[in-house]
This record gives sequence, C-alpha cells and structure tokens, in this order.
Amino acid sequence: MRDDLPGTAVKLPGDALGLLETGSIAAGVRAADEVLKAARVVMVEACPVSPGKFLVVFTGGVAEVEASLEAGRRIAAAHVLDELLLARVHPDVAPALGGSDELPEPGPALGVVETLTVASAIVGADAAAKAARVRLWEIAPGRGIGGKGFFTMTGDVAAVESAAAAARAVIDERGYHLRTEILAGPHPELASRVGRRLLRRFGATGSREGEETG
Repeated sequence: MRDDLPGTAVKLPGDALGLLETGSIAAGVRAADEVLKAARVVMVEACPVSPGKFLVVFTGGVAEVEASLEAGRRIAAAHVLDELLLARVHPDVAPALGGSDELPEPGPALGVVETLTVASAIVGADAAAKAARVRLWEIAPGRGIGGKGFFTMTGDVAAVESAAAAARAVIDERGYHLRTEILAGPHPELASRVGRRLLRRFGATGSREGEETG
C-alpha cells in the first residue's frame, strides 16, 4: 500500500461508492429512484451515457450504499450491465471522477487503462491508486466514447507499471479490460493535455509509442 500523497479538496460525502450501469435508460431512471428511496445516500451522478446506457453513481455509509445498490439492482434486473461497491474509496478517485481542474503535475510516466464499462474503470483506478505511488488524473464517465471507460495516471515508470498490473488484475476478474498503455517519458505536448484535456480538447500530434501491456 502506498503512502497518501497530497490531493485536492474534492471528496466524496460518504465512505463508500456505489454504481449501477444499465443497458436501458428507463430502467436506469427507475433504479436511481429506488437507490435514493432505499437508504440515506447521496446521488453523485444519474445520467444517460452512450450508447443508450444509464449510469447511477451514489455515495454514503457502507451499509447504506450496499442496501441502495441491492434495491437498484433488483429493480433494473436483467438490464444491469455492471455494478460496483467500493467500501473504502481511495481519496484520488473523487477528484478524478468528479471533474476537478486541479490536475497533478505530470510524472516521468503516463498510464492509460481502457475498459468496456465505466464501473470497471473506477474499480481499476481505485486498485491502481492503492497499489503504488501514482496520481490519478481522470476517470472518464463513458460519455461520447461508446460507453467505454478509461482512466489515466502518472508517476514513476515502475510505479505506473505496478499500478497498471493491479488495475488489470481486478478488471480481468470482471472480464471488461480492453487495453492498457504505459508511456515512459511522454512528449511534453501530450503530457500537458492528458486527463480531461485528453477527452475534451485533444488536438495535437506528437505522442510517443507506449509499452502495451494488454
């Protein structure tokens, strides 16, 4: 387990994080309603994501999130594509998921882990941050990228490699890993555009070939 690194002020209002990802928008909306009615939780996100899926993210105490997750799962039933319950979320997850603009300074290496679901990206990012001395930059929420998820992280080469391996292990258990790339010494222009910059306004060339680990 790594030592805690200085982070941003963005925090989840609860100890646990729950997520339901459904293949039906209508079922997702009803599941979100049941999540809120089942226990005292705070809704972080409830929105459609491409291609026609619905994402429900909520936080609260461990028991409350577990109860709400069960209620939402029961309502969405066969429409549930993926889910998660993280009882002790790493503090870097909230800024990376919540859209903080206070991005960490780039380290010597950049890691990008791509998954088939948003839940798997969050699980992988949490595992990566707990496994090695890296900083999470972004956890993409599946909008505009075909419903896939990805997360980016930075740190020393060895740390990013170790974190990527930890992420790959937990994502493989879910069967949703797509690809992992590790860039040792990324081009400065690319390094200045990762995180939300990569998703929102990436428009420059000059990236380097990375080490494929997937």
